[in-house]
Amino acid sequence: MADAVGRLALPGMRGEVIGLQSSAQSAGFALGSPLAGVAIDLSVPASGFAAAGLAGLAAALNGHLLSRRSPTRTAARHHPDPVDLRH
Repeated sequence: MADAVGRLALPGMRGEVIGLQSSAQSAGFALGSPLAGVAIDLSVPASGFAAAGLAGLAAALNGHLLSRRSPTRTAARHHPDPVDLRH
């Protein structure tokens, strides 16, 4: 997975991107096991899988929402300034 992330990142950003990916994995490992354990202790064993899956889904949704760009920034990139003759 880290290899694929490294290939997708811009050359000047590879170290930072791989570091962020590693940090996210470490946080998931550190938080996922206790969360699943609590869910198993409070309910049936299958709830551990459900709790871990829901936590992953929440993290993915949070990441998606944080990565969205504002419409004004995106529109400005696709519509160059009419004064700029380089485009």
